[in-house]
Amino acid sequence: MEFRRANFEFEEELRFIAEFDSKIPLQYDLAYTWSEQSISAKVDQYKKQISSEDFFEVATDNEKIVGFHIVKKVPYPPDLSAGAIFTLWTDPIYRGKGIASQLKSRAEKWAKQQNIAYIVTNVHSGNSKMLEINKKFGFELVQYAMRKRI
Repeated sequence: MEFRRANFEFEEELRFIAEFDSKIPLQYDLAYTWSEQSISAKVDQYKKQISSEDFFEVATDNEKIVGFHIVKKVPYPPDLSAGAIFTLWTDPIYRGKGIASQLKSRAEKWAKQQNIAYIVTNVHSGNSKMLEINKKFGFELVQYAMRKRI
């Protein structure tokens, strides 16, 4: 397994990542809808919001992307900085092999090098695997987000 920074110059790589990233909520959120436009929207989001200072790594096996993790440096609160997790994904065939844990550990190392005080994330209540991983890494619940369909 190899880990490296995502290649912003390679459009196909960004589209590959964006496709899987945009489909993640389909696994646990019945209200989420997906379309082909979701991929382009994610690519645009990466290009507009992720900088060279942010953490955007991929895990590869024989050059095939089998996982990725994006953490953006943001002010939080105004006198500190935080790393806001955008996404973390591992190919289902490779789950249970520690790839997500390695990506999270690498992101934490990056955060320490950036003098980041906190890493923050939002996790859907139905995403039990991510809730489990975050608890394993010492994340604590600090806020509830609620919604109601109208």
